[in-house]
Amino acid sequence: MSAAFSVFQAGKWADLGAYGFSPHPGRRIEGKLFVGRELGLNGAEVSLNRMPAGVGMPFFHRHRRNEELYVFVGGAGEFWIDDERVEVREGTVVRVSPAADRVWRAAGGEDLYFLCFQYPAIAEEVRETADGELSRRPLPW
Repeated sequence: MSAAFSVFQAGKWADLGAYGFSPHPGRRIEGKLFVGRELGLNGAEVSLNRMPAGVGMPFFHRHRRNEELYVFVGGAGEFWIDDERVEVREGTVVRVSPAADRVWRAAGGEDLYFLCFQYPAIAEEVRETADGELSRRPLPW
């Protein structure tokens, strides 16, 4: 495979319960799969997440440097940022600055599925396609 890209097959969203993350000794969060190492990411971390119905994160957390972007792809839940509650469902996208406390839970009797992108919060803004440029390569179709 080329060094220009990497691929990791995580499997079905419903099977994410087989994965987990232990942020502290004796505490495990089920249904969380970090893929940054598998993909060789250099400036970000990405996790695929399945939160079972009725379950929530067992603690608020924040970051020192990293902003997070949550993209909800299935189910329904609630997301707390500091003292504000936001209802989330498929199609909801939430950005959280590093210093804000955050916690979420699956609500409504269904599992909550989402991606979380974590990356350094930097002063430089990159909008839409400002970093992109057209290539002269012919299309393969």
